[in-house]
Amino acid sequence: MILRVFRSTIFCLMFAASALVFAGAADDRQSAIVEDLRRLDELKTAHGGSFAQWQNEMLPIYTEYNNFARKTICGWWLGDTFCKPIPFYVQPVGNRDFNRRLIDYNNYLKSCGIDLIVVRMPLKADFSFSMFNRDKSVYPNPLWLALFDELLTNNIEVIDVLPDMIDEASSYPLIYDYINLRNSNPEEGAAMIAAKATATRLESYNLSSVGGALSSARVKNLNAGNRDW
Repeated sequence: MILRVFRSTIFCLMFAASALVFAGAADDRQSAIVEDLRRLDELKTAHGGSFAQWQNEMLPIYTEYNNFARKTICGWWLGDTFCKPIPFYVQPVGNRDFNRRLIDYNNYLKSCGIDLIVVRMPLKADFSFSMFNRDKSVYPNPLWLALFDELLTNNIEVIDVLPDMIDEASSYPLIYDYINLRNSNPEEGAAMIAAKATATRLESYNLSSVGGALSSARVKNLNAGNRDW
């Protein structure tokens, strides 16, 4: 069984342990967590040894981008997707209480034989900032990576959708709504990219269709761009 819980920029997938144990999926999942932790450690080391230091390094880039965004009234096409630079502000990404509650929730699920996967949907400002700084290979808010690092360390699997959104944006005309800037909900393009990234991760676990888990056929249909899923 799949249960999706939407909370602003995060949604969670929860799977019965019997599904993940199938075909050694539990071991594959643990390997994915270890690999993601290794990648984050490399990134942190490359930017002064801490995510906070990395964010300090970003301050001149924030200033340059925001000066550009405030002078730009209209958006334009970047490849085949429409985008508009909007001012970027480093927003809080949670606090100790938020992290503790999510970790406690994961521990509770594990006591019920359920594994938790957290999928983070980027904010509209994160996407716009990243699109207009693609050549610099920067991450909009390294403090999100600090949160991912803590979750992974506590054995909570995390899927970061932002890199896939940047790579695949040209396949969709709209990723976010730029007419109503207060609307932070993702458009179809963002939702499809997030669903494909999640489906790809699940497909790598060879999940069985037994017990209501996401079947391989449905995953392949989604990856092929079939919206009837």
